[in-house]
Amino acid sequence: MAIDFYKLGKQSGAKSKLGRKTGTESLLGSITDNIGNMLEDSKTKTEELVTSMPQGVAIDKVPEELRSQVTNFLTENKSAYKEATKVLASGINTSSERYTEAVEVINRVNSKFQNLSGNLENIALQRQAALDDPNYSPNTSRSSATDFNNLANGSLYSSMTMNEDGSFNYKSVNGESKAFKDFSIQKQGFLGQQGFLGMTEHLDKNVYDVNGDIKAWEGGMENDYKLKLNNLFSKLKPKGAMDFAMADGEFLQGLFKESSFKNFESYKDALIKNPSALAKQYKEYNLGLLKERHSGVVAKKQESDKNIIDENNLKMGGYSQYSDTGGDPFSGKQSFQSIPFSDKVTRRSALLNLDNVPGAHFAYRHSAEDGWQAFDLEDNSFQRNLKGSEIATIEGLYNLYDASGKRSYSYFDAKRSTTRKEDLPPEGSEGISVKALKVKKAKDFQTALLKVFNEDILDDYTFENVTRVTEFGTDRIGGQVRVKSKDGKFNKIFNIGDKADDKLAIELNDLFSNYLAPDPLNPN
Repeated sequence: MAIDFYKLGKQSGAKSKLGRKTGTESLLGSITDNIGNMLEDSKTKTEELVTSMPQGVAIDKVPEELRSQVTNFLTENKSAYKEATKVLASGINTSSERYTEAVEVINRVNSKFQNLSGNLENIALQRQAALDDPNYSPNTSRSSATDFNNLANGSLYSSMTMNEDGSFNYKSVNGESKAFKDFSIQKQGFLGQQGFLGMTEHLDKNVYDVNGDIKAWEGGMENDYKLKLNNLFSKLKPKGAMDFAMADGEFLQGLFKESSFKNFESYKDALIKNPSALAKQYKEYNLGLLKERHSGVVAKKQESDKNIIDENNLKMGGYSQYSDTGGDPFSGKQSFQSIPFSDKVTRRSALLNLDNVPGAHFAYRHSAEDGWQAFDLEDNSFQRNLKGSEIATIEGLYNLYDASGKRSYSYFDAKRSTTRKEDLPPEGSEGISVKALKVKKAKDFQTALLKVFNEDILDDYTFENVTRVTEFGTDRIGGQVRVKSKDGKFNKIFNIGDKADDKLAIELNDLFSNYLAPDPLNPN
């Protein structure tokens, strides 16, 4: 049965979806050639069409631009169809040649009408798809992209011509006549990106060997990822590989800068024409990215290891738990190994405060008249005068704090006599300094004492916070401490903290003189 195309009229073949987003991808660079301008114009028309019809664009199965051609086609073939039916109705012998020709005409017209119907429906559905999803693969030439947008906005209709079999041709923006049944646009795929992402994740998890050490890139790892990339590009095939490569703007811009092209979009069109060469380059480029990622993991681990070391050193006064001295080439003394950090902290503090320094190589004393002097550890004999920086070098006292503060060894030559008054016991007294008494709690007071006096003091004395009773309960009085002897013979409150002075330091040093630790520089 023949199709009555006269009844089709403006029958709607399709309709774009409601609420479709109208934004389209912008070009990477300015378009200066003719095709580029035509693409932009076509995109603009599509945007304007969609924006003006937010409820969706009605798509006629027989659009106005094609109606004249369709009508002529139908009229001509319907006329032939009628003439053929008259022959059959005349009662002519069914075995005659004329009868056979009439049947062939009827079948041919029916086939044309079916073909016309299918082609018109395909055009309508293709336009619907273009309106619903305006995006396309970056591996799309500007001429193909322009044709795609011309279809979406309907302007492609004006370039269409009908063929005798009911099919249509269209004129591409580049002037080439093409069969519409072959019209297609490649959509953006992400298989390449997903595959490469999987490789980066695999690298991150497998960069370490069983011992926790980083595997070298050269050799095993490099060959492994070469194989993985080859397998990925084999799965992608040429179209997928181009889709992957052309989506990488950074990679393309790098190639463009090294080319003789002045226009980026023209350069992209040229790349699309030589897919095998581009795929090879992009494979090598991705291998380079994996190598860089490996280097990044190495750098990150090194920084992490350094931070761990630095953090540990900061907890130990800026030193490793055990470290070396520098030794003294002047006297021929070799460096000592595995000096505890606590010894170095003590020596460094004493050096900076111009106190006696119990070194590993010498004992050092400072005076306003003679400066620093070194003495033999065994017989206490004078060895020589030297600078604070020399002591720091000999004893290995330069630490992480000094390095991070970009200090040189001359830092240890600074004269600190003007700022060290409270750091030392009052003149004529031995033991604790005023600075050490600048605490507010009994616990901190006890800690300060134990840095100077031996722990036997705890066998005989207790140190308590001073409290008072208020309407809200018991309240501690800051800056006061109660010192009590365990035999009950001594019980006194002392003003510490901001009220501490030389008088208090002298009184306490006198009270606890029997608990004073021996001078390591002068044990006798």
